[in-house]
Amino acid sequence: ESRLEILSDRDELHATWTRFGPRRDGASPHVHRQHCDLFYVLEGEFTVLVGPDRTETTIRPGTLALAPSLVVHGFRNASDGEMRYLNFHAPGGGFAPYLRGEQPGFDSFDPPEDGGRPAAEAYIGTGEVLTDGAELRVALLCDVEEIAIVEVRSAGAAAPPLHIHERHTESFYVLEGELAFTAGSEELVAGPGAWVQVSQGVAHTFRPAGEARFLNVHSPSCGFGDFTRKLIEARDDDQRAAARAAFDQKPA
Repeated sequence: ESRLEILSDRDELHATWTRFGPRRDGASPHVHRQHCDLFYVLEGEFTVLVGPDRTETTIRPGTLALAPSLVVHGFRNASDGEMRYLNFHAPGGGFAPYLRGEQPGFDSFDPPEDGGRPAAEAYIGTGEVLTDGAELRVALLCDVEEIAIVEVRSAGAAAPPLHIHERHTESFYVLEGELAFTAGSEELVAGPGAWVQVSQGVAHTFRPAGEARFLNVHSPSCGFGDFTRKLIEARDDDQRAAARAAFDQKPA
């Protein structure tokens, strides 16, 4: 009926991959006081509820749902088919050890008596398209202080220079195709369904091996959304260098 895999259990990000069978309940309405809860639909139909009125919305693959702290939310599989999704808790809030049974609870509570923050403070959608060309398409799905996520389709775009992040972790989930990585002393190729996470201070770069589609996750955000906009708008090496210098990215 279900399968759950823990992808990341770093303090700044707990991430999971989940498969649910038909008509399976997920989480009843609840809030988190100190972290964001995000869902990215991979397959099937995902029914999410948000806000004091617990309004339900059915979302499909490629859609992100974000519930900030103190926004009531829950989810289920209301369809006759399977659904698969990624779940991000940023920061972790103790989610991974809770799943393993290592602690009795985590940062999750019953809805407050006042109904919590309004549903308008949640987000459900496919993001803001920052560029859409033959070789590169980038959609900014989420950009809050705790986490930023872009969905990228790349077919021959240049690899970023070898670099490090000092204040945040960078992660990737491959949706289609393959990504070739250099991270520290390792080189690897990641295919569909692979999760790659690069810790702070580890020199890394990546490039698509042919056409690829993937999620790029930064936790915490450290201004990744603004950085991506400036990098896309840059017209020469000096402007690109200035964008990198303003972000948590240093040459390796």
